[in-house]
Amino acid sequence: MPDQPSLDHLQEIDYLTQRLIALETQAAQSLEEVRAVIQRYDQAHPENGAAHTPRLDAAIQLIEQCLHSDSDAHNQLVAEINAARDTAQARETEYQPT
Repeated sequence: MPDQPSLDHLQEIDYLTQRLIALETQAAQSLEEVRAVIQRYDQAHPENGAAHTPRLDAAIQLIEQCLHSDSDAHNQLVAEINAARDTAQARETEYQPT
């Protein structure tokens, strides 16, 4: 019988990881929306350069870098979860549910 307690925990970890990935995707989409709004603002108000400052650009780039780094970490975590799931599936235990 596979290591069911480990599989149950890994399923929970996988579920929560998928939730994080969905939030990351939502954040990336929101960042693109922010860029689009800034671009529309810049086009509509070329005389007002306050909306598009170096600090704003730097903040957007920092958020973008964090999202990219998170994406890489999530991909690695998903691979680790899958490897652990395969190991637990192959592991024989004498676990008996109560």
